[in-house]
Amino acid sequence: MKKGDLIFLSASVPYRKEWTEGVRPSQIEEFVVNVARAVFSRGGRLLFGGHPSISPLVASIASEYYKIDPQRKVRPVVTFQSELFRGQLPDETWDMYRLGFSSIIWRPDKGSKESSLTTMRSAMLGGWSAEEQSEHDLSPPRAMLTIGGMEGILEETAIFLRQRRKWPNGDRTPIYLSESSAGASQRLLEPMKNWDQRLWIGTPPGENDRRELYLAGQSQSLLSVEREWARVYQVPDFKAREYLPYASIAQWFVDSLDAPEALLGEDAR
Repeated sequence: MKKGDLIFLSASVPYRKEWTEGVRPSQIEEFVVNVARAVFSRGGRLLFGGHPSISPLVASIASEYYKIDPQRKVRPVVTFQSELFRGQLPDETWDMYRLGFSSIIWRPDKGSKESSLTTMRSAMLGGWSAEEQSEHDLSPPRAMLTIGGMEGILEETAIFLRQRRKWPNGDRTPIYLSESSAGASQRLLEPMKNWDQRLWIGTPPGENDRRELYLAGQSQSLLSVEREWARVYQVPDFKAREYLPYASIAQWFVDSLDAPEALLGEDAR
């Protein structure tokens, strides 16, 4: 990746029982930390919707790579937030903003949690104003990476699939999902015959979201980041390992974005 590139991170530690099967919070947190390190070490930037289980992790890593500068204009982290949660943000989110590590871009409260989050997620992925684009140096993300998560990951993946058609790389903008993190990220990679029972739980997505995810699953355009890493480095039986080298996987993910096509998955070509 190049300096200033944005990576869209869709991640959370699942906590509702419908999504906690097989979840190991420590592995999700380790992966997020190593992704932040890999991105920042290459001069890249992270884009995500601030989440209380993710923002503190990113905040701790940003301070390792950037000096405190409250006047910094273009910041290494860009977070979108709904006004619905203005009074509920974790201290770490505000600390990242005050210390100059993160921008916060607000979107209006639409009266319900679902509508407010949909508005915020759509804004994150291209629904920004010309003023916001200039002020925060926003551009289409180079890639999407999901880790863990619940219904929000389903919606964000569907929105990303729609939006990427408008971007310079179009459908070639890769979407990587973490297979080892469980949650929605893993379930999106399961055989499609299980999707009705495994994905559409809790708040159902809109019909357009269901269609986008269904078509993506049919075309196999959703890539397992662990599986692709293992293929490139010829790592056998990676799923049998109790612990995966997330630092290596995260660095490969970042560096693969500018690698020859031979290093990318077949479905990314």
